[in-house]
Amino acid sequence: MAVEHRSTDSKQWRQIYTIFTVSLNTITTGQFMSWPSPTIPILRQQGVSMEEATYLTIIPPVTAIIASPLVGKLIDWIGRRPAILSVTISYCICWILIALAANTTISTTDFTFWYLPRPLYIYYTARVFNGIGDACVFTTIPCYVTEISTPSIRGTWGTSVAFSIFIGQFLANIIGAYLSIAHTAYLSLLIPVMFLLNYYFIKETPYYLLMKGRVDDARSSLQWLRNTSATYVEEELTQLNNDVQRQLSEPGRYYDLIKISSNRKACLIGILTRACQQFSGINAFTVYAQTIFMESGSDLSPSMSAIVFTGILLICTFVTSFILDILGRRRAMLISCTGSSVVLFIQTAFFYIQDETDITLNGFQMFPLISMVIFVIFYSIGLGLVPTSILGELFSSSVKSKAFVVMNIFYGFSMASSAMVFAFCLDIAGLYAAFLCVAICSAISILISYWFVPETKGKTLEEIQQSFKK
Repeated sequence: MAVEHRSTDSKQWRQIYTIFTVSLNTITTGQFMSWPSPTIPILRQQGVSMEEATYLTIIPPVTAIIASPLVGKLIDWIGRRPAILSVTISYCICWILIALAANTTISTTDFTFWYLPRPLYIYYTARVFNGIGDACVFTTIPCYVTEISTPSIRGTWGTSVAFSIFIGQFLANIIGAYLSIAHTAYLSLLIPVMFLLNYYFIKETPYYLLMKGRVDDARSSLQWLRNTSATYVEEELTQLNNDVQRQLSEPGRYYDLIKISSNRKACLIGILTRACQQFSGINAFTVYAQTIFMESGSDLSPSMSAIVFTGILLICTFVTSFILDILGRRRAMLISCTGSSVVLFIQTAFFYIQDETDITLNGFQMFPLISMVIFVIFYSIGLGLVPTSILGELFSSSVKSKAFVVMNIFYGFSMASSAMVFAFCLDIAGLYAAFLCVAICSAISILISYWFVPETKGKTLEEIQQSFKK
């Protein structure tokens, strides 16, 4: 039987504060995801080719794939809390390099590395540190949040990690629309600094401390997180210790992710939900938002359309984060995938008529923006939150770090490949082909959600593990 903490809502603020603090890093993650949207048009005006600019979107996920195995070992070697600090350091370096590159004039005759102008080389280096930070974010933070929170807090506030990514995407578009690349970097650097100022106050997870046999430290951490006396955490501490020791008694090799049926099922769920999320087109839409609206002929300027798009995404995700625990993970994914696929097929038809026929669509210039807003509403219900929030719930302590490595590698691959496929279809056949591709993927996601997404609301991590073992 699960041990739900006896504290009232007024005593849960420390868990919420901790989640919000680590979510500052994922705000920066979202900023870097959308950073190419306002930046690429500026670089294109400075003489950078579209092919060269595309590498800015590919380098972070590729770097995250390469860095993930090391990060997976890091979170077990030094702990979840110090690993989160490495995220902030990587992101700070990235913003500093971007500011340095932006303050260096791009000259087509100043070639110093890979036959590229020096500022572009610095941008690429910055995006490498961006990828390292992303590897740390998606390996460490979902794990950290699930290990420090009770089921009720995890269900309501655990989505803040995913939600904060959309905050970052909105900030990137609105700041990038009105400030230069350098000033955007300087202003955005304040968010990692805010995390550094709060880092001292957050605690290591009781799960990790129990994994290392540090029972007294785990008791102290649990007492602080639950905001109560040591007497009232003994029952929960005992159960957590029993759960961790049982999970650690299981084999914990990479091979065991495939060999053991419960781990295999958890990996399959994690991979499929991430694939549903990325191949819904959201990453491509975010990166190429201004390009999409520029080519669609919308009445609004591309920069304003991108701001509206990410702003609606932010609002919708904020609202749905509070009803996710009411709907449940599985139902939310089904609603989200169904609605998204219908909207994307309608958009495909619109762009096909606009680009491939002689039919005039005067008076429908706002349709791309309106349909994208409807897409965002459906996307935010499930696809925007569930794949990220569910990851920390799926795996036992014995294989958690290794499982996150595998999830990160696949996440980086799916993010890079989805953006590349979208850009390829956009370049070869136009908007209708790009939207048709993601519409088909979203339709397939309906079947995946129905057959594979589990219901985890209200369950402890141990109960979720046991449900996979039948």
